[in-house]
Amino acid sequence: RRMTEKTLAFFNRYEAGDHYGIDFVSDYAKFFKIPLPVFWVVMPLGMAGIVLCRRRRNTQALFVLAAVYSATVIAFIPVDRYRLPPMVILIPFATVALERLYRLLRERRLREAAVPVAVAARR
Repeated sequence: RRMTEKTLAFFNRYEAGDHYGIDFVSDYAKFFKIPLPVFWVVMPLGMAGIVLCRRRRNTQALFVLAAVYSATVIAFIPVDRYRLPPMVILIPFATVALERLYRLLRERRLREAAVPVAVAARR
């Protein structure tokens, strides 16, 4: 039961920080006011990109790395600063998903576009 709760906490859009409050720090360090993509936006798109690239041999190692790291975070501590390293892997996959989705919609191949949309719309 506890592992299920931790898994849901890892994939939750709310990031419960155990260190500095970004809202407070952004009052003094203006860099933190830049609207960067947040975890709950990148995660579904990255997962859609992984689904789209699942058969490519050169991306399978990245998928395994992300899965193993995420499993260790879920097993131990699911807070925001430990969720940041998988973003390095998920951001390129998210761009793949957006590019593929744009191309499929532009070519009006709506049936094939359903896969990345369904994975990205998991929220």
